[in-house]
Amino acid sequence: MSRLGFLAILALMLVMGCVPAYAADEISLPQSDGGHRKLGGVGDSAKFHMTTKMAGEDVGNDTLRIESQWEYEDVAASQTDQAMGATGAAGDLLHAVKCFTSAASVGAVTVKDGAGSAFTIFLAQSAAAILDSPPLDWVSVNGAWSVTTGTNTTCKVSGRFS
Repeated sequence: MSRLGFLAILALMLVMGCVPAYAADEISLPQSDGGHRKLGGVGDSAKFHMTTKMAGEDVGNDTLRIESQWEYEDVAASQTDQAMGATGAAGDLLHAVKCFTSAASVGAVTVKDGAGSAFTIFLAQSAAAILDSPPLDWVSVNGAWSVTTGTNTTCKVSGRFS
């Protein structure tokens, strides 16, 4: 950046009442009443403390808890296009799929968005296995989510279904 450009930006910041953190002795936040609220510290060591807790904040363990509320459906072995939810609808959310094979399975586990094309989630397994998808968080566009399982494969499907 040219020196002239830097000076123009610095002048604009000063006119607007903004002072870069590296140039200020203290950091202050402009308030709606026209005043400024000073924050403790200098530069990068400035800290600010909230006077109220945030939703999900666990002060004792110094963490923020985020919980997802999912329902789940069981899908038995050898099912074809089992709909998720009582009726299922566009807008339903498919969060994840967890499958269990008790022996060698025949056929893949697939998921379908309404009448659309099937997505293969897991391939057929040569031995007993526990298969866990990453979070998918897919939203249905065409209708109810449906799941097809192979022989010896059962699944638990989590999400929000109509």
